[in-house]
Amino acid sequence: MQVDYDGAVRIARLAAAFDWSWTVADVEPFCAAAGWRFEPFPKTSKTLSLQVTTDLAINRQDGLARASVLEVKRWRPSRTMLNDFSVYITDVTTVGDVDADLTDAFAGLTARLTSELAEPTRWATGDDDLDQEVGWELPKSVIVLSASYPVQSPPKPTGAIRLKLINPVYQAFNDAAAEYERLEEEDEG
Repeated sequence: MQVDYDGAVRIARLAAAFDWSWTVADVEPFCAAAGWRFEPFPKTSKTLSLQVTTDLAINRQDGLARASVLEVKRWRPSRTMLNDFSVYITDVTTVGDVDADLTDAFAGLTARLTSELAEPTRWATGDDDLDQEVGWELPKSVIVLSASYPVQSPPKPTGAIRLKLINPVYQAFNDAAAEYERLEEEDEG
């Protein structure tokens, strides 16, 4: 499994220092600074996904930038909130011991990003410990390393690690929604 450790650090450093407005207008300059290519947003839905192609040394160089807009007819790059970027930082693999490779890569990436960004401020484990996340809440962005461990589904189990660059306002909204859901479940239980 290929892991682009240097690429992960480079992107995290760029995201931490970038002068974000967290609007769609940021996509072009951020992609240019990162050395990525992108196709313009389609103006056809309320959730806009933009395909990006990274320069990372891995087998899947595709990624997404996502934005939200309440009314498509009011879509404006300078006013439309950019939610996040999500890119692969490792190969998407079915070869070898995927669990062990992902565990090693996640530990190595976490260590490299911690030495660059400081101690993580977020940790999460998914259902059945199949997914892991670690993140850094920075003044201009939230940076999250997310590992999706393989599930036994045909034809072969696959796994990969993504680096997510998240709008702090969008992250706060998602955190508040998750906390509300947790409190609702407590009240019902």
